[in-house]
Amino acid sequence: MENTDSSLISTKDAAQRLGVHSSTLRDWAVRGKLPFHKVGRIYKFTSADVEVFIAYTRVQAQPQSTLFPCPPSPVASEEAPAAEEVLL
Repeated sequence: MENTDSSLISTKDAAQRLGVHSSTLRDWAVRGKLPFHKVGRIYKFTSADVEVFIAYTRVQAQPQSTLFPCPPSPVASEEAPAAEEVLL
């Protein structure tokens, strides 16, 4: 059987595609994070739903400047005591 977007795939295949354990995938399904079909006691997923889930959970990379912002450089002000004054 050809694996089209509307075909059902097993929990094992869907879990492999997502890189998680099959019990994690069933937990996500029960919690409503991923649509599923229940055939008897067996959970089935569509390829399209798995691909949508992958796209939905994708996290966009932040621009380099916002990943590790530089702390503001200390500016000597007249109100702040000098380091020597604090120690005395």
